Amino acid sequence: MDKWGIYELNADILRTLDLYYDKTKYNHVAETLSDDNAFPGIDMVRFGDTIDEFLDREIFENMYVLEQFDRSIKLFKKYYCRQVFLRGNTLMVKYHYSEIQY
Repeated sequence: MDKWGIYELNADILRTLDLYYDKTKYNHVAETLSDDNAFPGIDMVRFGDTIDEFLDREIFENMYVLEQFDRSIKLFKKYYCRQVFLRGNTLMVKYHYSEIQY
């Protein structure tokens, strides 16, 4: 962070980012950015033929909100990915699903 001359976070910087208040100290946004927090997190499920059939389930909780997001994206990409290619002058997108054979 030395690009802006910031070498450590202090209360003034946290106030500027609206993460800290003098009376209540850290707010909920600041807590979600902490490494360990008490917020519920993200619960992701890949269903089978019905919503009663779970093929995969991951619960991301008690961790940094951006880590939850990153893990959610990785789980999504595990099952749903796409291939982007040109066909003539047209940009085509082909979705691949792990259990469907082409």
